[in-house]
Amino acid sequence: MTKLAPIRSALIMLAGMLLAIYSGAPLLAGAPCQAIVIDPVAAVENADSILERDDILTGISQYRLNKRTGLAEFCSHGGYCYPADNVKVGNPVEALHLLNCSIGPKKDEDDDYEYFSLKLIRSIMTTESKLRHNLLDQLGELGLCNACADNVANYINLQPNSRCAHLAKKALEGNQKATSTLVSNPEYCVWKY
Repeated sequence: MTKLAPIRSALIMLAGMLLAIYSGAPLLAGAPCQAIVIDPVAAVENADSILERDDILTGISQYRLNKRTGLAEFCSHGGYCYPADNVKVGNPVEALHLLNCSIGPKKDEDDDYEYFSLKLIRSIMTTESKLRHNLLDQLGELGLCNACADNVANYINLQPNSRCAHLAKKALEGNQKATSTLVSNPEYCVWKY
């Protein structure tokens, strides 16, 4: 039975990846990274928010390591953080498996957490998601945080005539005043989920 566990996990991961890639939903609906639930898991901030097996956690914008417990968590933009592993009988069991991203080098830390970058696996991205990711990269290069860039990209793509989209276009064209305003994260550039 234990010899079959890695095969079962790989098949679940593959099925989830295919579901994410070939479903009608775009791969990058929010922030780019997604994970499939291998083992049901509750949110760190709200034990009543439970992801069930085969659910897809979308909009993952952060991977962090808890310094006190040593356990990793995936955080979803505008949502909760979920443990990457469940601890059962003292052993970690994979709860979430990334579908379209990998974990990069450490990029920051505070008193409680170490934060790591997330890297998209571009070979499995759709053309639409590649364009969105390029936009997110450009916004990040202007100095926007990941969540801020995601908000602005939503305005550019979904409400191109909005005040935020016009400001972003000016900033992307090199207007320094527009860039400063955009980086300050004005209220009219916060996407309402």
